Amino acid sequence: MSALRLVLPDSHLYPTLSQLPPPDPTNPTATPTQEIQAIVHNTLPILEEIIAIVEKEEDTAVSKEYQKRKTRLGSSGPELLKKEIDSEYLSQSEVCTILLFGHLSTI
Repeated sequence: MSALRLVLPDSHLYPTLSQLPPPDPTNPTATPTQEIQAIVHNTLPILEEIIAIVEKEEDTAVSKEYQKRKTRLGSSGPELLKKEIDSEYLSQSEVCTILLFGHLSTI
């Protein structure tokens, strides 16, 4: 995921990468940098991929935490426990930040 973030506008490499000309769709083999040119000039697919990865990691973490907590003595009921864990993880989630700042940088 850190490699994907290198092509986003908040990356230290972006000022250099953004100097690449837009890709030429009529001659995709004209330059070896065609793929990176396309990515730099349209970061939405990269943002979507990063969000998918982050969501999967967060879902896995929530599931593990639920499994761990449900075995505790005196734990809340299943629905309340799920809401508590979701609330804790949602407040720390990177998805909203990525969506907000990533979207703003593509405008």
